[in-house]
Amino acid sequence: MYIYNLNKTNNSSLPILDPDYNYDTLYSKENMRDFFKSIQKPEQTTFITGIYIQYHITPYLYEKFPDFYYHFYQPIEDSIQEHFNFDYANLYSERSDSYFIVTFNITEQEISNAIDNLYQKLAHQTFTYHQNECEIQLKCGVYFSHVRINPFDFYQASKKQFDEILCKEQSFLSLQNLLMVR
Repeated sequence: MYIYNLNKTNNSSLPILDPDYNYDTLYSKENMRDFFKSIQKPEQTTFITGIYIQYHITPYLYEKFPDFYYHFYQPIEDSIQEHFNFDYANLYSERSDSYFIVTFNITEQEISNAIDNLYQKLAHQTFTYHQNECEIQLKCGVYFSHVRINPFDFYQASKKQFDEILCKEQSFLSLQNLLMVR
C-alpha cells in the first residue's frame, strides 16, 4: 500500500485523477491536490475505487476529544494497511478519525471482504476509559468510478456514500458502482 507523505514527491505522466486537468477549485485544498498528484497508478486501469472510512469510539465524540482519538490513529492505520494491502492502494488521512483510500481495478467482492475483515477486527476490541466501556465503530462509503472522473468529485462521491450510511445503526458499508461506459 502506498501511504501519502507530504514530504515525498512523485511525478506521474498519467492524467488519471490529475487535479490539474480540471478547473474546479471548490474542494481544492493543497494537501488533497498533492495527494492526487502523487498517487501511485498501474499501467492499465479500467476503473477506480474510492473508500472513505471513519471510525467512532463510543461514547466519545471526535469533536470533543480529538487528542483521545489521536492515540488510536496509528493502530487503526496499521489495521487498514493490513486489510487493504492491494497493489496500488493509496491512503490519505486529514484527520485522525478518517481515511480515504484510492484503489485501481479491485472488485466489489475484494473491497467488501477487506472492509468486513477490518470491521470484524475492530468490533471485537473493547476497552475501558475513565470508567466508560468503549468500543470502536466503523463506517465506510465506497464509490466505484470510471477513470476520467474529476478527482475532487471522486473524493466527494466517496464521502457522500459514507454520509448515507452514517445515520444507519446496523449498517457499516455503503457501495455505489457508477455505471461504466464500455
